[in-house]
Amino acid sequence: MPLAHTQPPESLLRELHEVAHDACALMASLTTEINFPLPPDFPKDQLLDISRSLAQLPIGTAEGCRAPLEYARNRLPAIRREYVLSEELDGPTNNADATPVVLRNSLIDERLRHLIASVSTALDEYRRLTFEELLDEPTLEREIIVPSDDAEPAITQSLRLERELTSASEAVQKTTSQNSQPAGNLKRQIHDGEGVNRLARAELRMPKMVVRWHRRLVDFLRESPSLIRRTADTLELGVDVADISIERWHDFKRNSLKLVTDEIRKTCDAFRAVADKLEQKSQSFSRRPPADASEDSLPFDTIFLLPILDLAPPNIPYSYLGNLTPSMIRLLEANRIVYLGDLVSYSELELLRLGNIGRATVRRIFTVLFTIGLRLSTQVPGWPPENVAELAEENHSGALSKLSERLSTYNARGTTLTRSPTSRL
Repeated sequence: MPLAHTQPPESLLRELHEVAHDACALMASLTTEINFPLPPDFPKDQLLDISRSLAQLPIGTAEGCRAPLEYARNRLPAIRREYVLSEELDGPTNNADATPVVLRNSLIDERLRHLIASVSTALDEYRRLTFEELLDEPTLEREIIVPSDDAEPAITQSLRLERELTSASEAVQKTTSQNSQPAGNLKRQIHDGEGVNRLARAELRMPKMVVRWHRRLVDFLRESPSLIRRTADTLELGVDVADISIERWHDFKRNSLKLVTDEIRKTCDAFRAVADKLEQKSQSFSRRPPADASEDSLPFDTIFLLPILDLAPPNIPYSYLGNLTPSMIRLLEANRIVYLGDLVSYSELELLRLGNIGRATVRRIFTVLFTIGLRLSTQVPGWPPENVAELAEENHSGALSKLSERLSTYNARGTTLTRSPTSRL
């Protein structure tokens, strides 16, 4: 059963303090302790917002920590997989002109791993207290790119709510007794709302958003108005509210509290509108028929027209044996390997002779091709066609469908790759 919206029990509070400590350490590594430029696509601001929300958990409620912990349990590992690269697998980074990267075992990665571990421990403790089944692994979900025009109104509304929640927290702090337990619960519940609102906004600002994770946060935030109002109604004048502050307290309940609850509802509506719109677009796109009218006239399978950029999540999920990382894709494209037909025409040794492509990268490429039933050193009839870019655009949706079919076939076979031919490299 859920915990109370009051101060966390001692065992959970201990773990939340550990989460807060690790969140603050990560914030420091992203700001004051950093001595190199972060990659342009690295979600620094979003990670800072997540860390700020996690750092507030000890001053929130026991039940209020659940949604932030569950979200962080999924989102933080996803950020690490996508944006923290391995020097061994993703190629060398000693080129002075190369795009800066965040590497595994760097200070940022170390702090991020510590935060993931403390979040997992705190969530396990919460679930122990509620007699729920422990989570095994973070869930893998479909990610959707959020157009800035769709997200901007909701982000603006969320920032407005944050200002109102901060103002409400300050008003409660000034008008209530420091020793009042109901007043303390009210402050904690307002802090819960602040943190979840910030997390929902951070997810909306991610390069790729997971709608289901976002909806969970919004559902929690939507319950806050009634909870905050009920708790405010339990405060007694002269006991929980100081005599000299009674007039200000009445003003808070009549005006500020109503404004806060209204802003929460408006923010939830704005968040849900974005999520609904994204899901509608996604479903519409998935139902769109393939635009591959010229497929029958081609001397090769249209899957070879697939850009290598599509050999990465979410098209090939993390749960499969392998996918190409952003740095691998950049290395291949720098060597004019743009399409799948380009890639399979190379042999292992030919790839190794290219600039900055090492054995680990070749092993990963082999694994990706194995997963979709292809191999290196393949002669594709009629490749490359003269109008390859135009054909690739016309047949893109059909090529993606064929990729999905091959992945489904691989999954149905239950095939396990134990040793690849490239292991001798």
